[in-house]
Amino acid sequence: MSEHVLKIIREEMRSAKLSNVTQQRMLSIASAVSKLMGGLHELGDVSKEAVYQVVKRLEDDALLLARIRLAKSLLSGDVSSDSVDAAVLRALQSLVKAEEAVLSPLVVKYGDKVAFLFTKECNVSGRTYRKNQLALLSVESTVLAYINDCGHVIKEPFYEFKKNVGQ
Repeated sequence: MSEHVLKIIREEMRSAKLSNVTQQRMLSIASAVSKLMGGLHELGDVSKEAVYQVVKRLEDDALLLARIRLAKSLLSGDVSSDSVDAAVLRALQSLVKAEEAVLSPLVVKYGDKVAFLFTKECNVSGRTYRKNQLALLSVESTVLAYINDCGHVIKEPFYEFKKNVGQ
């Protein structure tokens, strides 16, 4: 059973790009686990311990696969929309944007707040923001705004002007 996840890990390690892990492939692994768990009541204590070790190994392999995929996604910025974890990988890329906003000296900040321009109506941290509304957001709210693809931070006007004019 763990060999199925290990096969995906090997494919991921050999591939230059982020490989496509389909829902069907993950369902077949989950089905094998369900079959294994369905017969637990018939097993003795030693066999149950062996099954536990197999399942623990499977969980460890899934964690390794997740870390590899997240790292590759961060490095490549490429996300296949039909991959089973596409939403997670897109959220990770949004987290990178939020982290960049927090660390960048070019982003307009006031104290510990970040200037954020909403490009669509969004609900962030229990508050609704309208399209084209400018707000000072906490770091946590900035992360949520990026994950929900609500807009972008405001950068220093001089930098934006020079970037757009072409120096």
